[in-house]
Amino acid sequence: MAGRKILLTILLLALLFGMSSSPDAALIDRGGGLIYDDTRNITWLQDANMAKSMGLSKDGLMTASEAMKWAEDLVYQGYADWRLPDARNPDGSIPKYGWEARTSEMGHLFFEELGNSATVNIFDPSGLKNSGPFLNLQPFRYWSSTKYHIPSDFWWYFNFGVGYQWDGLASAGSYAWAVRDGDSRPLNQSGTPNPPSYAPASAPSVIGIPETEVATVRDPSVSIFAYRGYWWRWFEGRWYRSSSYRGPWSYVRPETVPAALVELPPEYKKHLSQK
Repeated sequence: MAGRKILLTILLLALLFGMSSSPDAALIDRGGGLIYDDTRNITWLQDANMAKSMGLSKDGLMTASEAMKWAEDLVYQGYADWRLPDARNPDGSIPKYGWEARTSEMGHLFFEELGNSATVNIFDPSGLKNSGPFLNLQPFRYWSSTKYHIPSDFWWYFNFGVGYQWDGLASAGSYAWAVRDGDSRPLNQSGTPNPPSYAPASAPSVIGIPETEVATVRDPSVSIFAYRGYWWRWFEGRWYRSSSYRGPWSYVRPETVPAALVELPPEYKKHLSQK
């Protein structure tokens, strides 16, 4: 009899804990503006409208191409491999349309992690009942990284106001939210040096490094490289990235530095004196 009472007590406690569990239990706040989804093994920015918060957009609305570029250009907490969320299913198959698109990264977050429900009314943006640990999550469209098909002027989006995944004109305005693969931790800022300013009187001359896709400035006093649309700087044992050779420079963690830079031939500087 006592054993039965103990068993009933255990079952009751299990039921109570199950009922009180949060719908965003799989979302882990790593600090520093990073939220890890341990179900999908991806990290979201805590700020769901960071483009506006950074002052890059007055409201955060962008075209699909602008949103893609913003995510690709982003360096945050030392990570330089941010992207827009994938609209496809986990197995890579084509995205699902409509109100129950739960398998895309944004659909999974909206329905499964945050526990929201679709309004089944495109004009009723009240579906975003729970934003969980996120800030500035808008009840409107967010661009994915997935083009509708090639060639096409349409792009996949997820509407967090109504719980709806569809395709829209890529030239229309929607929000952008960056995500990266894997678990992400904030930087320990102590002891990280800042590269000194580099402001030559005119744009620096660059020279390609043989057998690589990398170019370097023809100035032996600095280690600044041009690679695939960005400027990279090696300073006191660390890599930094910028959209300009003048900076400002953002520290990049070693695991997100392109292999082409990490594997540069050590003798590359001998080419700097070549005309």
